[in-house]
Amino acid sequence: GNYEKSLRTSNINDASKKAKGEFEKYFIENKDNFKKSYDFTNDIAKPYFKMRIKKYRNDLKKENVGEREKQKYFNYMETYFKDIDYRNNQVLEDAIEHLVENLKMDKKTDNTISKYTTVLSNMFNYALKNSVIKFKPEFPKLRIINQQRPSYHNNELNIISKTLYKKYEETKNLEYLEVKDYINLIRGAGFRPGLEPLKIKRFQYRFIEDRKNKEKILAFTLFDTKTKPKHQLTTTPYFAKYVFPEILERHKEKHADDYLLFPNHKNRQKIYNRISKIFVRIAKELDLYYRNGQTRPIYSIRHT
Repeated sequence: GNYEKSLRTSNINDASKKAKGEFEKYFIENKDNFKKSYDFTNDIAKPYFKMRIKKYRNDLKKENVGEREKQKYFNYMETYFKDIDYRNNQVLEDAIEHLVENLKMDKKTDNTISKYTTVLSNMFNYALKNSVIKFKPEFPKLRIINQQRPSYHNNELNIISKTLYKKYEETKNLEYLEVKDYINLIRGAGFRPGLEPLKIKRFQYRFIEDRKNKEKILAFTLFDTKTKPKHQLTTTPYFAKYVFPEILERHKEKHADDYLLFPNHKNRQKIYNRISKIFVRIAKELDLYYRNGQTRPIYSIRHT
């Protein structure tokens, strides 16, 4: 962000000296706000689990409470929270909503979802108490959890995809093309919206011969997903024929071990947050974001 302040002088040399002084003063006073990395797991989750395990270690009825909570986090929740900037309440609430949405899509019961959100709520209470965060994020109510998120129709996603391409033509900002690629990848292969498709590397694809239809099928091999240590996702013929070649050509200088999408960015969570914001902005501009009184963020694509 920007910091503006009048130096109340028209003399250039005087202004230069004052500006340097203001610069140093500002960063000294705000040094805590310029932490370079925020690790939710180390800063919030682990201290909470350590406290819980210690609290119940002598209670025979509850001695495994902390360990069970810890397993829930590392087995399922960590991927949604590990790299996010937990100072930003909106980012936290988006991550919570994303987690709840995928728990629903994985056919978890309301009771199970409630157990996950309770662990998170207690975690945030502990972080708030210890001044790690300044505000506790809002959690979706059970009524919201029970609601089915409205889907996008394919023609609506086509409109969003074409609009992203037009934005690129207007601005020459490659980011719009790569957001378009991301959307078409998750709808073309049934990816879980989130970090999973962003972690795909260029060596993780191959073409399978479909002898019956006499065509090749594009398939991605995924490793260490939430449900399986290794499995394969196949894509639609349209994506394989028209979209995928564009993705490969766009960064043809990249190597097999480079990321397929946004290969020039290391922080995958940051990129996903950016994709999500651009998608919501474009969907709102096209009057497609709301349906039946409910919002349709990027992970609503999975219902399509």
